[in-house]
Amino acid sequence: MSELSFGVGLWNLRSTARFPSASSDLYASMIEKARLAEQLGFDSFWLGEHRFWYDGWCPQPIVAGAAIAGATERLRVGTSVHLLAQHEASRSLLAAQTFDRLFPGRLELGVGLGYRPEEYDGLGLAFDQRGKRQREAMDAIIASSSRARLWGGGMAPPAIARAARRGLPLLLPPGLSADEVQNLVDVAGEAATEAGTTVPTVGLLKDVWVAETDEAAREFFLPRLADHYLEYAVAWWSRTPEGVNEAHVKKQVDRALSAAIVGSPETVAAKLRAFRAAGVRTFVLQCHVEATDDVIDDQLRMLADVVVPRVREERA
Repeated sequence: MSELSFGVGLWNLRSTARFPSASSDLYASMIEKARLAEQLGFDSFWLGEHRFWYDGWCPQPIVAGAAIAGATERLRVGTSVHLLAQHEASRSLLAAQTFDRLFPGRLELGVGLGYRPEEYDGLGLAFDQRGKRQREAMDAIIASSSRARLWGGGMAPPAIARAARRGLPLLLPPGLSADEVQNLVDVAGEAATEAGTTVPTVGLLKDVWVAETDEAAREFFLPRLADHYLEYAVAWWSRTPEGVNEAHVKKQVDRALSAAIVGSPETVAAKLRAFRAAGVRTFVLQCHVEATDDVIDDQLRMLADVVVPRVREERA
């Protein structure tokens, strides 16, 4: 069984209407926070990817991640996720190989399909062919000499089985409960057994905020997380040709808030240990959204000092 590791995320490099910022400032801050994360003992630092929206996002997280690796000494850099099917496989492979030559063994290459037709349309790619493109690209990377660790991202059973059949670690999204994680771990185990492979480890992203008390944590973080997911849902999850599906927006925001782990150090650690019991070995603690940027340093310190040690503890 693999050892526990802890990363922080997600840095998406967004300049939103409520929190505008120059791209140069966003990337400079990203590097500053990565250095702090390394100093605090975190194992990894994770970036997202999207394109074709007004707030910018990070369209090339492998390239941005190389800047982080160059500014740190041991910190691993993760993508959650690199939208592999939106890239030419040869270019993603070259980027991963170049990263690995410069910073050996420090790239955690989480990959996923993406779900916005607009992104595929903008790139001139067929949305209904994304699964085929993903499979071919994953197989090309697996067959290569790249030492980047490729993670299979997603929550749909076919995506989980696809990763497990290839012997890849899993990278699961934040909205899952511990029981849902356990179910997907079981799906992966069955697919791996059938294919004669093993799943090396299971990773989980989780929205997390810690404060002195449960009430203080909820009062500070939940309204900010709600605003974050409200804009995200309107932009990415809930747009239809007829407009925004308001009912779907509310459902997605409510799901995100209910899945977040928010509270005192004891509360947060206990809930994270439940995911550890379900099989998670890599935790990506999602405490960074645009509205927490001004206090993120203190949050990283609190997570490193009082939460991570509690999660690592062996309990009877």
